[in-house]
Amino acid sequence: GSINVTVSVGGVSVDPGDIVIGDDDGLAVIPREGAEEVLERAHEKLSAEDSVREEVLEGEYLYELNGYDELFENLTIVGPEDSIQ
Repeated sequence: GSINVTVSVGGVSVDPGDIVIGDDDGLAVIPREGAEEVLERAHEKLSAEDSVREEVLEGEYLYELNGYDELFENLTIVGPEDSIQ
């Protein structure tokens, strides 16, 4: 076999130095040149999730923290007896 060459996995090019992460749901390929940005964004996401987790533990509702309460308040539901013109 070959070492340090570009390969194709599921139709996606994977170059030497790229990061490949996988679990039961599939694979993700992070190009080497984008790895720092991906890591930074992952840390930001984890920090935001930690914040939400703390608020939920303090008694807040995830439903409200995500804004679903306002979303559903502003929705207009049209039933089968209503006509749309």
